[in-house]
Amino acid sequence: MDTRLYRFEEVQNKNCFEMDQVESVRNKRKAIEKALDTFPKHIKQVPINFINESIGEKLKASGYESEKTTFFIWEAVSQYLDMSSLEKTFEFFSDTPKGSFLAFTYVLKDFVEGNNLFNQKMLYKLTVQKNYGCQVLILMK
Repeated sequence: MDTRLYRFEEVQNKNCFEMDQVESVRNKRKAIEKALDTFPKHIKQVPINFINESIGEKLKASGYESEKTTFFIWEAVSQYLDMSSLEKTFEFFSDTPKGSFLAFTYVLKDFVEGNNLFNQKMLYKLTVQKNYGCQVLILMK
């Protein structure tokens, strides 16, 4: 469970949006509330299915201001999406204002398909076969 938005002092005064699968959002909220006795006001959790839903529409409905430069962290998601969903998501990122940044992880297609595990059989089982992951953290300036 990524906790950067909850730990880093630098983002405490920023509007932050954390996007993840519905169940993951629910479980994380419970864990954070248990650990902190409250849920931080600067973080808005946004449940999303990147295949069926629009990142832009979900963010806008949660208060995201698309005209503001934004730093996007998109981790552990791309390997779970089909090409159409990837293209749709990168199209959203490409339409953000000049000065915005994107940091993302990707996994080689050979690994996702199980053709080359690069001596990482356990990692493959945990990340691909069990479908753990899918998280986006968005920090607005």
